[in-house]
Amino acid sequence: MNESVNDFIKNLKIEDYKICGEIIDYNWNLKKKLSTNINNNFFNEIYNLAKKNGAYGGKILGAGGRGYLLLIAPKKSHKTIKNKLYKLEELKFNIDTEGSKILYEN
Repeated sequence: MNESVNDFIKNLKIEDYKICGEIIDYNWNLKKKLSTNINNNFFNEIYNLAKKNGAYGGKILGAGGRGYLLLIAPKKSHKTIKNKLYKLEELKFNIDTEGSKILYEN
């Protein structure tokens, strides 16, 4: 899995999101083989539904039995995927290139 990081970064920089999604999908399938506690039927259903409707790949973000599903999909598939996953809450975000920073100091 570590070996794919450089390929992911390279493709992210050139905005080849299809390859980025395929790398994440490949790594997700590898990670599922490491432990049966990594995945569950609910996540499998929504992940497979997203892929069936155009997502290139995705991964779980967070820990402790809750978190977020990050998906990479072409713009043309976003609306269809959102409609299929309408029961899930969408979290909009932006990519930050500055890294960690202190937002509040007492």
